[in-house]
Amino acid sequence: MTTRQFVEIHAVGGAAERHEIVGQDVRVGSGATCAIRPRAANAFRAEHILLTPSDSGCRVRLAQGVQGPLMFGGAPQWEVLVPWGDEVFLEGMRFTFLRERRSSMHTSPVLWGTAVVLALTALFFAQSSEGETVAKRELEPVALLVGRAHCPESDPSHMASFANQAEQSALAKEERTAFDTRDGAQALTLLRDAAACYQAAAENAESDRANLELTRWLAQMNEDYAATRLRLRLALQHQRWSEALEAVEHIQALLVEHSRGPYLDWLSELRSELQRRAAVVR
Repeated sequence: MTTRQFVEIHAVGGAAERHEIVGQDVRVGSGATCAIRPRAANAFRAEHILLTPSDSGCRVRLAQGVQGPLMFGGAPQWEVLVPWGDEVFLEGMRFTFLRERRSSMHTSPVLWGTAVVLALTALFFAQSSEGETVAKRELEPVALLVGRAHCPESDPSHMASFANQAEQSALAKEERTAFDTRDGAQALTLLRDAAACYQAAAENAESDRANLELTRWLAQMNEDYAATRLRLRLALQHQRWSEALEAVEHIQALLVEHSRGPYLDWLSELRSELQRRAAVVR
């Protein structure tokens, strides 16, 4: 068996990118000496974080000069061991650490594809004769915040006022998130609009404040997003249909600001199937 280790980096407003972690004390940043140089180099210092992989996970350390903190499990950290399959957040960016094990023996593409299908089916729906319809491959999750920042208000004389209203509405929605997850997701869009309109109105201090709050709130919402996706995978694995249904509905609420797409379509199909299964169990 061969083992390969990866880090997936997802910056705000950009697509996720995957990099292989090779060796020990791997440097991540925009500098020429870094083994991993993300495409979104403007978001990284010359040396941003240090990665040390091990069997139990990947140790993540902040490079000198990076203020942090890292957010892991809802708590601030400056150095943390992140288990494989888990995530850590830093300055609005999500770092997901993955490990893949593959056989070193040559296997034909047909047999390899069959083995993957069988493994996924067995993992998610062991002892289930009807599992094939639910055991669809989980698609790459979309980012909570997509698209570029722009000010929806076209009248320059109204931009600052619009920004203030959007910011206050976002803060109110943050407080209501515990009662309705959709409010938390909508707060992200409002904060981004507020920051963009403040900037367009040359209110730089206010724009910086809104951007800082956006970064903080996005990190918190991303933690909820990652935890719920993990809960969904575990619920499917153990055939806890009602719990899986709750997780899907929570993810859909987190993505309420998104238009239709492959990942949302997959969630919708999975929700319908889980509703049917949960009803049968009752």
